[in-house]
Amino acid sequence: MYSTGEVACFGDDLEEAYLKAILATGFKMPEKSVFLTIGGEKNKLDLLVSAKKLSFLGLKIYATEHTHEFLKKHGIKNIRVYKISERKSPSVLDLLKSGGIDLVINISEPGSDKGETAGYLIRRNCIDLGIPLITNLQAAELLVAALATMKMADLQIKSWDEYLKN
Repeated sequence: MYSTGEVACFGDDLEEAYLKAILATGFKMPEKSVFLTIGGEKNKLDLLVSAKKLSFLGLKIYATEHTHEFLKKHGIKNIRVYKISERKSPSVLDLLKSGGIDLVINISEPGSDKGETAGYLIRRNCIDLGIPLITNLQAAELLVAALATMKMADLQIKSWDEYLKN
């Protein structure tokens, strides 16, 4: 028998339930920094509000060239890092290995990630190094919304019966 790794949790709202669910999987919440690499203009625009929230939360934002320029153009302070293939420092790999990144949000443009690409190498290293990784736009938006509206201390432990009363 194999496990699919699914987790279900209850909360008073979607954000609380989501935070509880990802915490139950061992997900570590970002405390200092986030690395954003967002492929495609539409994805960048879709994630713009979330990037602003991350900045407002006081998290240091790192980004590769195109994401860096996009964020900068929209007034979001961030630090440019180099792709692994650019062979310059600081590269995203340098930051991942040094523990300088708490969370990676890596959204690829549909159809762009075939084979061993830069995105693949980033994701592979996140997994190998135990760094939380989000690769889905909707999951990234929900995580950021939850982080912006709730503190970990706000998460309540309730019995099933307490949820049924609502």
